[in-house]
Amino acid sequence: LAAATPSNSMATLLVAISDWIGRGLEAPVAEAQQLRQQIAGLRPEQPRDWHSLLQASLCARLDDLIDVWSDCLVLRQDILAGRERLPSHLRMSSRYAGDDSLHRDVGMAALSGVAATVGTLVCCVFCIATGWQEGGMAAQMGAVFCSIFAAMDNPVPMLRRFTLFLCASLVLVLAYQFAVLPMVTGFEGLALVLAPTLLVSGAFMATARWGMAGFTISANVPMMLALQSRYNSDFATFTNSALATVAGVLAATAVTAILRSIGADQSARRLLRASRRDIARAASREYGHDLHRLIRRVVDRLGLLVPRLADAGGAARETDTVLADLRASINIMELRSLRHTLTPEDRETIAALLDPLSRHFRDERADPAGRERLAAGLDAVMTRLMRRAGPDRATDAALLALFGIRRAILPAGGPVMPENCPQEAA
Repeated sequence: LAAATPSNSMATLLVAISDWIGRGLEAPVAEAQQLRQQIAGLRPEQPRDWHSLLQASLCARLDDLIDVWSDCLVLRQDILAGRERLPSHLRMSSRYAGDDSLHRDVGMAALSGVAATVGTLVCCVFCIATGWQEGGMAAQMGAVFCSIFAAMDNPVPMLRRFTLFLCASLVLVLAYQFAVLPMVTGFEGLALVLAPTLLVSGAFMATARWGMAGFTISANVPMMLALQSRYNSDFATFTNSALATVAGVLAATAVTAILRSIGADQSARRLLRASRRDIARAASREYGHDLHRLIRRVVDRLGLLVPRLADAGGAARETDTVLADLRASINIMELRSLRHTLTPEDRETIAALLDPLSRHFRDERADPAGRERLAAGLDAVMTRLMRRAGPDRATDAALLALFGIRRAILPAGGPVMPENCPQEAA
């Protein structure tokens, strides 16, 4: 599109912003104000066609980018200088106070609870049926390990690794309990014989590859030794406890694999659906007027989504989808906040537009044809607003919000409304 080609002034500004950010944390903060002035000079005062709307939207996004990066630079300077108080324009605690409104997957939490319950019951039934006196340890371990890894999408591989390292810990405990500790007569000797195992495993905890092994050995060897003031060991009791521990972990692994193990791609789809449901609620006025609450939740889901997409081998397209949905949600909330400043006729038009927007974000199978129909409806409303003559801040703000929604829903392709709309009398 010719309208998508930046002018020479805009291209120069983009290069200047890129160079400023490219300097990293050493970029001068004072240069941000100069860039803001250049943006203000290029921002159309009264966007009344597609090209001016595109330029006004770009200027608004560049302003946001400069604000965020300059805030990062100011924070870094404050940290280096040891200042404890934030600059006044960064004191946003009151704005973000209250409920953090982060993502909660109630369905997966309930499923994790069911898995822990079933795992514990399986161990209990087995112990009661067999009369295994030490089997209570199996039920305890099954409940513990079903709960420890409950937040993971697919904890089965981690549980399998943990079982392997647990068996290695049992071998070490066996050697200590019946070969080494009988020869120890004081605290100094005890510290000397335990030091190699605990120091080496503790060092491994600080590594990414062997962190789980180091943690398992460091945590389980002292616990299983159950050191007392006097040496006391019973091979039968030790064997039963070890078998019960391993049985509990194996039961937790089996139950988790059957009941609640999901892949990273399925988890990513759940996050995408949850974000779109929140945006649909915002369009249907079910979410209230707290824009920052909505942003916090969508951004939190974005942070949860990115590593899952990496695990699933997903492309950056899904991340772009979440960012586009976030931009749409911001503009929807902005449009709702502007409705009381518009004329009654415009309010009715925008209210009629919010319903199909809500349906669009609720529909998980939104097809390209549906996107195009919704984009055409947005373009029709923008065409009507652009025919207004004379300056009108409410109309300009509504146009920018509608344009942001339009670009988020259908970023590719040009407008379906005429490029130069004939103006009508105010």
